[in-house]
Amino acid sequence: MIRINVPLDSGNKSFKYFYLPIINIASRIAPHAGLMVKFRNYKPPKFSINVFRNNEGIYDYVVKLKCVYELIKATVTLDSDINYMPKDIPFLIVHSKDDSACSYKWASSFYNKAKVDKKEFYPLDDMDHVITTTPGYEDVLTKVADWISDLRMNDKDEIKHEIKDEIKHEIKHEIKDEIKHEIKDEIKHKIRHKIRHEIEEKKENEI
Repeated sequence: MIRINVPLDSGNKSFKYFYLPIINIASRIAPHAGLMVKFRNYKPPKFSINVFRNNEGIYDYVVKLKCVYELIKATVTLDSDINYMPKDIPFLIVHSKDDSACSYKWASSFYNKAKVDKKEFYPLDDMDHVITTTPGYEDVLTKVADWISDLRMNDKDEIKHEIKDEIKHEIKHEIKDEIKHEIKDEIKHKIRHKIRHEIEEKKENEI
């Protein structure tokens, strides 16, 4: 989630100086109060309804004001610090064009502004906010799994290249040292031989 869908969204300033202070005050007064928000008219598919009704592990809860405040605060911070993102941290954004809770426009904008080495934006059609309970979610899970798998493979290839480069550097360094020592030994040998020869010549001349 990059940004919650809200009315009168004119940018980061409206969140920071309008919505955030209001929600902050409300969350301090009643932190456990629920926020009943209907983002827009949306009729979830029957498949989604059946999943929620038949799954005891799903907790039907109301979003608390304190939670909303922290979410808005996090999205403002995320957008403000986008230029400080490390370039070597990859990310994949999966976002529905029909998301009634979070802004598709802001997700796309965040993707375009982020200056990282590896990023991908995967838009979805005819799906709402809860992607994993909507028909077609299998394709989304496959996409995420494949992306992570490719990322790991690329990391392995990079590690292999790093190891190869390191080995090459070590071998090159060892060869240089070996040649250096050989040259030194050869020079020493020649100097000794020359000195010995000069001494012998001197002795012969003296005789």
